[in-house]
Amino acid sequence: MKTLYEQNQNLLNVMNASKQQIIIDVAYRLFREQGFSAVSVGSICAEAAVSRVTFYKYYSGKNALLQEIVTEQKNRVRAEFENLLARQCSLREAAETVFALQKQSFEELYSSAFLRDIEENTDLELERFFHELNEEKYAFMRGFFHTLQQRRLIQPDLPVELIDLFIRQADILMYHPQLVALYAAAPQKLPQDILGLLLHGLAGRRMNRRRRKQGYGKGRLKDCFQTAFSS
Repeated sequence: MKTLYEQNQNLLNVMNASKQQIIIDVAYRLFREQGFSAVSVGSICAEAAVSRVTFYKYYSGKNALLQEIVTEQKNRVRAEFENLLARQCSLREAAETVFALQKQSFEELYSSAFLRDIEENTDLELERFFHELNEEKYAFMRGFFHTLQQRRLIQPDLPVELIDLFIRQADILMYHPQLVALYAAAPQKLPQDILGLLLHGLAGRRMNRRRRKQGYGKGRLKDCFQTAFSS
C-alpha cells in the first residue's frame, strides 16, 4: 500500500504532466493560427494560464518547444508510412494515405502562416533544425520509394536518385515566388497541387480512373504513382 507521501507525489506528477500538455496544446494552436514568429513565450503562458517559471521548467525557450512539437508531428507521420509498408499496401492505399496525412498536417500545424515563417525564418538555430529535418525526410522517402520499387508497385528501373531529386524539386516549387503569388488566395492549395502532380502526373486522378475504366492498365492495380513515375 502506498504511503501518503507517495500518493501526493503521484498526484503532483500527474498535475505537472497535465500542465506540460496544456502548454503543448496551446502552442500547437497558436503556431497554427499565427505562425511561430509572432508567438512569444508570454502569449503561450497567458493562453495556457501558467507562469513563465512553469514554462521554463519544461523548455529552455520557444525554439525548444517548437522543435519538440514539429518532431513529434514528424514521428507520427513517419509511423503511418511505416505501418503502410508493414501492411503490404497497394498503390491506391499509399496515395490516399499520403493525401490524408498531408491534410492532417495542414489542419494540425502546417498552416499558411506556419509555412510562411519556415520560408522567412532567419533564426540560425531553427534554420539548422529545419534543414536537418528536410534531409531526414528525403532519406526516409528514398527508402519508402525504394521499397515500393522492390515490390514492383512503381517503375523498378528508375534510379532512386532521380526520385530523390524529383521530391527535392517539388519542395523548391512550394516557395517559388511566382507560384506563391499565384496561390496567394489559397496558399495551402499549392502543396496539395504539387503533391497531386507528383503522385498522379499531368493526367490527374480523374483521368487515371477514366483510363482504367476504358481498359488501360488491366491486371494488377497500378494507379496514382504509376502516371507520375512512368511514361
